[in-house]
This record gives sequence, C-alpha cells and structure tokens, in this order.
Amino acid sequence: MDKLIEILPTYIFFIVLGFIFLRIFRHMCSIKNSDEYEHIIWESLLWGFVLYKCFSAIPFSINKTIDSLGMTVSTIILSTVCAKIYSNRFIDTMLRKLGIYRTRHKYIWQDLEDKENVTYINVINPETNEAYYGALKYYEDFERYPQIVLQYYKYWEDWHIKQPTLDFSNQPEYVVMVDTKVFSKINVMYNKNSEKVKNKDDTP
Repeated sequence: MDKLIEILPTYIFFIVLGFIFLRIFRHMCSIKNSDEYEHIIWESLLWGFVLYKCFSAIPFSINKTIDSLGMTVSTIILSTVCAKIYSNRFIDTMLRKLGIYRTRHKYIWQDLEDKENVTYINVINPETNEAYYGALKYYEDFERYPQIVLQYYKYWEDWHIKQPTLDFSNQPEYVVMVDTKVFSKINVMYNKNSEKVKNKDDTP
C-alpha cells in the first residue's frame, strides 16, 4: 500500500500529460472526445506514459518541479505541432498520390470549409423554396446535420425569384443561423484560387 501511495502522483502526472495532449490535438483537429470517463483515464494514462518516457530521455534535469513544468509546456507545444501537421492539406495531397481518396474526417463539413479563403454557401429549403446565400462563418461540430452561421448573406422567400427578400451582403454585423436538416439542398462555392478547387493536374 505504501508503495502504491508513493507512485500514485507519478501516474496522476501521466494522466495529466496525456489528457492535455489529447484534448488540444482533438480540439484543433475537430475530433470528438470520448464521453466515457474510464476510457478517457486509460487513454490519457497510455499517452502520458509515452510522453513522459520521451521527455525523460532528455539528458539533463533541474529539479522535479521545473522538470514537470517543462514537460507540461512541451506537451502543449508538441500537441499543437502534431495537430498542425495532421490538419495540413499536404497530408491529403500525399494520400491522393497514394490512391487514397477517403476523407480523414468523420463529418464532411470539416472537408468543405476552406480555412484560408471565404467559403460561400447557398442553402435551399426544398419544401418552402426559402433560400440563403452567404459566407460560411461557423458550423456546428460533430453533427450529421449541423447548424451553420452565414455572414454577408441574402435571403429569399422563394429562390425562384431573382430579387432577394433581405440583403445583408454589405452588413457584416448581421448573421443568420441555418439548420441544414431543413435547408437540405446545399451548394458550396470556393474562391477560384482556393486549394479546394481541383485543377487538371490533380484529377485522378
């Protein structure tokens, strides 16, 4: 029992390191975390142990407190770097060259958004013929039919009519939240210079 009490702080530190790494990585990559506490603890313990062993291989030490703080800060930096690498479009390019065209994301909206240019969305309610057209500002993570927020938008009571009912395309202070389950007909428009626009050299 005494030995268990003695090593308990070390295992708690493993869990803390693993938890920090996974939470930052998944938040930046829009990957959903588990809701099961037991799974979170064991997963954090495993990753924390690996991180601790890697940091412990560094051939110098100051004292236990400073070393622990350094490991924590290093974990934050490492997690951020890993997330940046994972999210980089270069990874998708490499996968395409290997003949792998499957998305790495669970929800397609993560692939639709252009993070460097404005993504314009046109959504239509096929039952009422209402429509919105605007710049994608936010979208709801981890939902099959997410709520999306449009800025610089126009609204039509009937999209067959050319003139919009409301026009806030020059008023950024106005935004609208749209339920994509209701407005289920969705068109996406990218900037012509966007990396999302596949050129002839990218065509398989």
